[in-house]
Amino acid sequence: MNLTDISTIKKILKENNLWANKKFGQNFLTNKKVLDKIITAAEIQNNDHVVEVGPGLGCLTIELAKLAEKVTTIELDTNLIPILQKNLTGSKNVEILNEDALEFELPTGPYKVVANIPYNITSPLINHFVKDTFMSETLLPPTSLTLLIQKEVAEKICSEDGKLNVFALNVQTFADCEIIAGVPKDNFYPEPQVDSAVIKIKVLSQPKVSCNLKKYFQIISAAFAQKRKKINNSLTPLFQAWDLDPEKIFQKAGIDPNLRPEDLKIRDFDIMTNSF
Repeated sequence: MNLTDISTIKKILKENNLWANKKFGQNFLTNKKVLDKIITAAEIQNNDHVVEVGPGLGCLTIELAKLAEKVTTIELDTNLIPILQKNLTGSKNVEILNEDALEFELPTGPYKVVANIPYNITSPLINHFVKDTFMSETLLPPTSLTLLIQKEVAEKICSEDGKLNVFALNVQTFADCEIIAGVPKDNFYPEPQVDSAVIKIKVLSQPKVSCNLKKYFQIISAAFAQKRKKINNSLTPLFQAWDLDPEKIFQKAGIDPNLRPEDLKIRDFDIMTNSF
């Protein structure tokens, strides 16, 4: 059964009296070539544990199960669980969980995340697996995330120095990112309003910064709260609240206070945090 064939998808949904649910951000992939790009980019080994979010009808799950030692697939839509169980009958190494991926108990051993993520949870989900795991100091991040997500979000995550944003900093502080391929919106059923992209996030063993992570992200949050302002204006209230002299902080860090937050690099926020 070809689960990327649009007629097959429509038939399965009709037989089960279902439809693509906007509540869950469901857009089913209809291009096998895109599926192959995701699989290739994920570099699945036969001893890998793969975590998949939002399997839908299971087209990606089936391919992952052929390569990995174990696949844990998480589907929030209860109506899709019987369909998944039927479609994955031949995949004995797949564990199907009917729960919220944001509340999923992360594995205690190495794992990779591979998924066609629902647009409506993209940011919180990536933060959950990357930033939140490092901030916890006890949770284990994945070694990589290979995701099919909204193209605009993929571009934000992969922003270069001089165009950084909060989401890019949340991810790039802990990982290296790369857009693998663009995926036009006509590769899905139903067709979404925007294009997508396959992105690979390679998580590092240690953050790119040596400072206190809590203070680091507090500074980033304050800097971007009004991103059009110069950092002197946006960060001065925070530094004063910490009983610090903003002028001395900028001077010690060697940072021009007239810059705007997107002009700063990860290293700049690190140096600024370490300066006190």
